[in-house]
Amino acid sequence: MQGGGSPGGDVEDHYVQEMLVAVQTGDEEKLRLTEATPSKAGVNHVYPHPVSATALHVATQNESVELVRVLLQAAADPNARDLQSGRKYCPIHYATNNGNIEILQALLKAGADPNAKEGEYADIPPHLGYSLKTNEDNFKACLDALLSCNKIKVDTVDSKKSSPLFMAATKSWEYMTRQMILKGANVDAAVGRKTARDVINKNLPCLLDTIDFSVIEKPQRYFSEELYDALVNHDLDLFREILDEINSSEEKSKASILEEDHGEYTLLQYACDKGLPDFVEELLKNGANPSRKDDTNNNTPILYIPEMDITR
Repeated sequence: MQGGGSPGGDVEDHYVQEMLVAVQTGDEEKLRLTEATPSKAGVNHVYPHPVSATALHVATQNESVELVRVLLQAAADPNARDLQSGRKYCPIHYATNNGNIEILQALLKAGADPNAKEGEYADIPPHLGYSLKTNEDNFKACLDALLSCNKIKVDTVDSKKSSPLFMAATKSWEYMTRQMILKGANVDAAVGRKTARDVINKNLPCLLDTIDFSVIEKPQRYFSEELYDALVNHDLDLFREILDEINSSEEKSKASILEEDHGEYTLLQYACDKGLPDFVEELLKNGANPSRKDDTNNNTPILYIPEMDITR
């Protein structure tokens, strides 16, 4: 972060560096003395390599609950992404990975997105819990906190097409499998030739017999996720069908659906990057913004275009 040569800039630079020292050493008193001085931009400054993250990321990784709270009170962005290892984590990804319920709750209260996809495998927080090399009990509280969010998208799939339910069943985690189903997760979602139902019946026999599916509310549809899946699978007919449904739906504006960020890409950026002119044409025809920058790399769609002719 450059101070622009002005005395005020130099002062802010100093406090931004002091803020980093405070979170790295767990010095709450020092952090309280410094966090009031930097601007909002300073509080959300992404430090260069080897930190490659904001102060909130560092405090979350270190599981410093009080420091996380201090930073959130100072307007730290709970949805900022770091630049470590190409995964582009938000703080909520680290909190879930660590199984730290106090930090997770603080982040959610401050507006952290429970559906935020990390940049490498498109995992959302529930995926990360299942990937931990730990036992199920360590993640129960975090899962309950995530599922308590009304806007959680339980059927979101990662880059391998696995939903959180599928992963939970694969690990034979009974509590989490049950809770995901009760939240409305689709037991017939498939990875290859196996559905979540198949895996549940194999690893957790009789579990489905104990669940009254008639009382489970059907989860809200997330058109952007459906469009993304159709795009990744190169299913143009399905893609067009979903767009037609969106046009006749009053649930959400089409513009916001088309501009959602899917971890590393928006829909238009993905179509450009993968050289899919028919999808690009459909998206532009339906109002996708060609100037929209993604939330991860800050790139516009045109920067993703390899050697594709979209002028035809």
